[in-house]
Amino acid sequence: MNKDTDKTKEQLIAELEELRKESKEQEDILEATNQQLDAHNKDIELVTRQAHTIKGASANVGGEALRKVALSMEKAGKAGDPDKLNELILQMEKRFSELKEAMEE
Repeated sequence: MNKDTDKTKEQLIAELEELRKESKEQEDILEATNQQLDAHNKDIELVTRQAHTIKGASANVGGEALRKVALSMEKAGKAGDPDKLNELILQMEKRFSELKEAMEE
């Protein structure tokens, strides 16, 4: 082989190694992203179950306003809508405070 062929071969090997390294980095990023999504989905599932529990408990004590918000949260959780869940949590806190005050009277 001549020097030009050897140089080209060395360049190809170096480029291949660089591509392997980049591929591994991308694979690591994808794995980390998948783990984050799994954790996010588990959080939404937990919030959905909690909303379901609050829905039932509030219905048992006549807290219709809180029950409605909890139902909306449960639906948003099942739909996988974190923005709607964040919006509704503020309403839930308000309705809970109102129910608590009414029960303390």
